[in-house]
Amino acid sequence: MALPLVSCIIPSSKKKSHLTAAIQNFLSQDYANCELIVLIDDIADTEIIEINQPLITFYRCSLLNDISQRRDFACEKAMGTIIVHWDADAWRAKDWITKQVQFLLGTAGDICSLQTINCYNDTDGAMTTINIATDQVPLLLYTPNLSYLKSLWDKYPFQETQDQLSDYFVLPEGSKLIIHNYSLGFISLKQL
Repeated sequence: MALPLVSCIIPSSKKKSHLTAAIQNFLSQDYANCELIVLIDDIADTEIIEINQPLITFYRCSLLNDISQRRDFACEKAMGTIIVHWDADAWRAKDWITKQVQFLLGTAGDICSLQTINCYNDTDGAMTTINIATDQVPLLLYTPNLSYLKSLWDKYPFQETQDQLSDYFVLPEGSKLIIHNYSLGFISLKQL
């Protein structure tokens, strides 16, 4: 059986070092059928664009100021049937994409998210843990760790449904959520 194409999206990055690390993190993944879509501003360092990888496509998007617009633009450009958020301010284990595909396809889910988020503070080197409350209404999911079917995004694009939440995603009613605890596979580089 052929592996589905997975589209990873980086909607923005304020730090060149984070963006470079996120691209290297993507290139180290063990999943073979994936692409990376990177949105950058005009002020971004042009050295990043010179990365010559057929799996990576860069788009300049300085006119898209809102994070929901940027995510929608990246999803529109995505060729894959699965979208994986690849925000630059996070680290992922080399099997992160593989695990996300397994979680979604193995359970017939629409969207998957971590229950527990590890957050690294680069100021003091401390690691904190945040648990996502899965009983709240509406259910807010931390966007940098999300993976979902592109068909879910087709029905519920960010601009129309997310009410300008930058770090959280409101779970669409009727969608099948898969909560997993592969927390060793994801570390947020910003505090929640």
